[in-house]
Amino acid sequence: MKLKYTYFFFVLLICYAPIIGIYLPKTHFGQGIPDIGPVRAISYMTLIAFFLEVAVNRIKIIVNKWLAIILLFSFIVTLSVWWSDYYSYNTSTLQALLDSIFFPLFVAFIGINLFSSKEVICKYLKHIIISGFCLSIISIFQFLFKLSVVSGEIRSAATLGNPNTLAIFLVLIIPCMLYSIDKRIIKPAVGWIILLSILGGIICTVSRKGTATAILSIGIYSLFQKNRRKLFFLIFVILIWGLLITINPDIGGRYKEQRVEASFDYKLEMAHAGIKMFKKHPIIGLGYKGYYQNFGKYFPYSWKRKYDAHNEYVTALANYGILGFIPFMLIFLYPLFYAFKNLKYSGLQKEMAILGIAVIIPFMLNIAFAGTAFYQQVLTSLFYTHTSFIFIKERNEL
Repeated sequence: MKLKYTYFFFVLLICYAPIIGIYLPKTHFGQGIPDIGPVRAISYMTLIAFFLEVAVNRIKIIVNKWLAIILLFSFIVTLSVWWSDYYSYNTSTLQALLDSIFFPLFVAFIGINLFSSKEVICKYLKHIIISGFCLSIISIFQFLFKLSVVSGEIRSAATLGNPNTLAIFLVLIIPCMLYSIDKRIIKPAVGWIILLSILGGIICTVSRKGTATAILSIGIYSLFQKNRRKLFFLIFVILIWGLLITINPDIGGRYKEQRVEASFDYKLEMAHAGIKMFKKHPIIGLGYKGYYQNFGKYFPYSWKRKYDAHNEYVTALANYGILGFIPFMLIFLYPLFYAFKNLKYSGLQKEMAILGIAVIIPFMLNIAFAGTAFYQQVLTSLFYTHTSFIFIKERNEL
């Protein structure tokens, strides 16, 4: 492997930094200067290692249309600070853009160039499975011993700080887990135990969207693989989930009909407010974090004056208008259509296409109900990493 140091730091960044990052110290240079925590430090080291190895080994860099789409969206988000009424190009804003937009872009770029063979992908899958297993065990432990309380409710967040973030992170691992069991990258018996642990970790977040998209991910993968055993496993998971909702008050409380309806109605109101914002500025939107800053104007009765839309599609419309919404949607739709196109092939291309579809569709559903999920480096980086597997044909043709 010519990019062995890049691979080392990349695995550390994607798989293990989310677990250990919270326990490592941050540097503090003073007011106005962003801290450099372990995730940022590893991100910098990954980039440096990549460009040094490319230069030393004279490796041809691969760029495709998907990367161009992400770059275009990143440029529009950065440019939107210019027409924002609330932000300027200061060090805090630039660091936030680097963390939420450009580091994930670099992850996609490195992923496209790094995962050039089945061997490299399989090596990576072992690490992300270990990561998912560790996070799920922490999640289950926190829930059983009531160590994580969010807004007065027992909800596990492990080391990611937010239950929904943890749930989405673990859902992104499920297709990799299923593929690893199918191809015996890990022993099937061990794989099924880890998969049950990951599902348990998701249930302990008490995230409705996380649980629903976990089931969806298994269903999509099983359907395209035409695997009856996994479909029976899916039915088993649904039955266990239903049982837990019935008997556990900490879980069942969030699934009560009145509460689900109230949550859905409130999010519908927030989405409607975003559409109103978009209609006032349809071309370029309100600018960087425009919805967040203008929330209070549309909800004067709310005690929160600044709040997210909890819908990334509405957020993109309100903040960046049509100019940013189109490339934002193409970030998902282009690789999704590419994956469906690759289903006609056999072997690795088809396998990665199925894995990619089982990653993209649940993630698209998750960000329709999650606030700022797309702008969290840990989630977007993992999504870009697993989506990059789809393009293995392009790499092998060069």
